[in-house]
Amino acid sequence: MNKVKSLLFVPVTEKFLSKVESITANAIIFDLEDSIALNKKEDSRILLRDFLDNSNIYKNAKWFVRINKEYAEKELQLYNNTNIDGYMLPKFENLQNFINLKNAMNNKKVIALIETAQGILNIDKIAKSDLITAFAFGAEDYTASMNMKNSFEYLSYPKSKLITYAKANKKFVYDTPCFNVKDCDFIKQDVIKSAEFGFDGKMAINPIQINIINNIFNDYDLDYLKYIVSEFDKSENGVLVIGDKIYEKMHIARFKKILNNI
Repeated sequence: MNKVKSLLFVPVTEKFLSKVESITANAIIFDLEDSIALNKKEDSRILLRDFLDNSNIYKNAKWFVRINKEYAEKELQLYNNTNIDGYMLPKFENLQNFINLKNAMNNKKVIALIETAQGILNIDKIAKSDLITAFAFGAEDYTASMNMKNSFEYLSYPKSKLITYAKANKKFVYDTPCFNVKDCDFIKQDVIKSAEFGFDGKMAINPIQINIINNIFNDYDLDYLKYIVSEFDKSENGVLVIGDKIYEKMHIARFKKILNNI
């Protein structure tokens, strides 16, 4: 997941599955949850299974399936022998539910989608599990359950807590999608906030958002970072001064992490 910056939700319908080959996101999340009506879910489950059984040529990104919490075990059993990389588990609130499903996951990667107050409350315990690869934040469900406005300002507490515990436990963490799919300037500013806040990448609901996410999360002068790291490594001091800037070990550690993740 270290090179995954953009994750695009793809509703499991014939229309959207037919476009998978052209998607440039780093990861695709085949969605069986919010984007599929209750009376269409069984058809979508079978449609996705058949698609995955015949789609090796399309494997140009990480593939995840967002399952339904209410039908988790049933859906896990459908896809364990397919070529997906893992699952996104929605409304993730405690480890016990996850442990009960562990055997049905066949050692695939897990993205825990935190989108309730209970999930945030328990994140210190959840983040310690070595069975979880990454976290994602779902702002729409979170704010609806809290009866609060969905804005970066008001969501600073849950986002900060999620990022802190994810990073402390060496997990990747991805921000909620931007629901504006027409105003590129608005999308860009939203993605910049996610990157500056410390997220490793961002989810998307429309292909127009993918390049913006990828560009911003990879917006580094790599040659300059390599130069700084090289000069620091050659120096016998714990501090490197270049121009009017001072670089210490913590800066070099961050630069090396960026270089390894590009």
